[in-house]
Amino acid sequence: MRKLFVLSAFLAAAISTFVVFQTMQTIQYDYPLGTDDSFELLVGESTVPKDQLIDGLIQAVNKRGGCLVKPSTSAETYGSQRDLIYFSSVQPSSSSPVIGSDGSISWLTPGMGGKLLPAHTMGDSPLAGTYMLKSDQSLHEALDQWANENGVTITWYGQKPLRDEVLSIVVSGGMIIPWLSTQLLVLTLAMTWITLRLHTRAIQLLGGVTSAQIHRETLGILARLLAIGGTLGIALSGVLVTVVLGPANVLLVLPPTTILCLLSFACLLVLTYLLSVMVGTGMESLRFRRPVVGKILPLCRTISAVALVLSMQTIPPAISLAQRAWKSYTQSSIARCFGDTIAVSLNNFDYLDTEEGAQEAQRVMHGLSQKGCIVTSLVIDSEFEISNDERGGYSQLVIVDPSYLHLIGITLPTESGESVLTEVSFDSLPSATKDLLQESLSLWMGGEMAFKETFSFYEYHGDGLIALGQNASYNSAFTTCKNPLVIVMNVPVDKMSMTGFVVPFISTGNIMFTDPESTKEAFAASPIYPYIASFDRVADVTLTTSQDLLANVLLYLAITSVSLLSICACALQCASSWAIAHEEEVFLAHTAGLGYRGIYAPRMRSDLAFSMIPLVIGAGICIFVSPYSTPLVVMLGAIVVETCFALFSTLTYTIACRKTFTAHILREG
Repeated sequence: MRKLFVLSAFLAAAISTFVVFQTMQTIQYDYPLGTDDSFELLVGESTVPKDQLIDGLIQAVNKRGGCLVKPSTSAETYGSQRDLIYFSSVQPSSSSPVIGSDGSISWLTPGMGGKLLPAHTMGDSPLAGTYMLKSDQSLHEALDQWANENGVTITWYGQKPLRDEVLSIVVSGGMIIPWLSTQLLVLTLAMTWITLRLHTRAIQLLGGVTSAQIHRETLGILARLLAIGGTLGIALSGVLVTVVLGPANVLLVLPPTTILCLLSFACLLVLTYLLSVMVGTGMESLRFRRPVVGKILPLCRTISAVALVLSMQTIPPAISLAQRAWKSYTQSSIARCFGDTIAVSLNNFDYLDTEEGAQEAQRVMHGLSQKGCIVTSLVIDSEFEISNDERGGYSQLVIVDPSYLHLIGITLPTESGESVLTEVSFDSLPSATKDLLQESLSLWMGGEMAFKETFSFYEYHGDGLIALGQNASYNSAFTTCKNPLVIVMNVPVDKMSMTGFVVPFISTGNIMFTDPESTKEAFAASPIYPYIASFDRVADVTLTTSQDLLANVLLYLAITSVSLLSICACALQCASSWAIAHEEEVFLAHTAGLGYRGIYAPRMRSDLAFSMIPLVIGAGICIFVSPYSTPLVVMLGAIVVETCFALFSTLTYTIACRKTFTAHILREG
């Protein structure tokens, strides 16, 4: 039992390190370099060149001081690198994350590095996205003024002081759950240890030891065990952090971890002393030759109820996050397929609307089309409103070219017999759908092209087709289409109408380019180049968001493991206490031939019935508090928790009854 208690203290210290680590990691991701405010920047409507927008941001920061940064990643370095782009003439410095002398970033994420990059070197990284800054009213006003002058949109998320951010992560974000669960585990084992020693405590009292001395002795023993387990937990956690993240990061994590452990262990010792007093010295147990069930079992059930309520705050959100993670994984997998695919942002259409501009655009697009580096994807529903009748029973209407399908790993039926696409005749479509497509697609066709030769129509039978809505490539908002009508262009994009299709959809990012260098060279050698605002990587925002979601998923998986462990410990405590309290009944019933399951079945049914109360309470709290849970997911979580509690109870009652029976035969305890 002592070893088990030391192990629980070790686990509590390790989880305290984990809580501090995850809290600091989240703060690093959300508000790096000491920032405390953030905003979302959209530049899709701006006609100002990207370099000019960057200069404006840098000037605003330089005049008023402070720190303005934007996270960035790419398809190649998605799992290993998270850069920070800073907008100022002076490189910011900070202890969190740790910044090396060469500008390298050491994140509190295993295997994750990065660089601190000046804004003028951001290259294809899109200017749109989330920015973090050190809150300052004058800088706030300057950025709003800059946005108005340049036709961009800033959406402020609001200032968040460090104290509020920590509370948000620990409480609302669920970080407090694993910490409370491990503290509950330690308290549960302390109570079990006290219960198992009731007979010994009674003999001590008969031997002249006062009750106060007995309680102090109990507290001293448990304090030493806590100190041993806690020290080992902190030390080994420090070694692990040093090996995985380096010595600089261990200096960030260990000091707050040590303080948290000292405070939590002090509270545990106070509660343990109170439990020791409540349970008593065991004299009544000795007098009646059985433990006093009335004092112990209600406490066991109370602690189990708390464990179940806490578990209901972790398992449903974990299920929701797992669903979101799978969707994010699908989108990030598609995003990685895009690689360094870029979108070209145009800031002026005056030249392109002329005959000369249209001819020049066609020349550039023809050259790039010959190199096979153009892909097209558009959810037509995002371009204009479509009624249900016009949609014809399909979830969306999507227009793509064969190159886009190949990019996301889909083949046409003519290319493979295992295609997820099935060709349908245009004439077989509902009349409202045909009328809509005939009218809209004809506007996008160029020259004397024949409608049925230009487009082919397919039904999709896969898990979800990823396509891009209007302006989606600038914020990586990919659309998952469950049952779309897929319209495939049978001609190169340069054969489509330049003014009606090509130029508008280059501007919205629905026509993209898979070879950045060839694309930049082609436009740089063209009169179109002065009208280009920026070249932006398509997958940047999705991959950065996926990194954040993955961190949340791993956090909740760890929290769920700890919660299940605490349920198991509480089940063990209830079973052990009941078996000790009913030692004679267990011995007589099993000697008479009754199996262990038949002995404890009535009590376990009572435990399971009682567990429904904390489950309902926990479910109600989860529905109203957790940002990740829905009623259906909470119901599924309750089933998982109750099933685990039943399995753990069956196992622990069997073990406890067998151990009690054996101890009675051997006259132990």
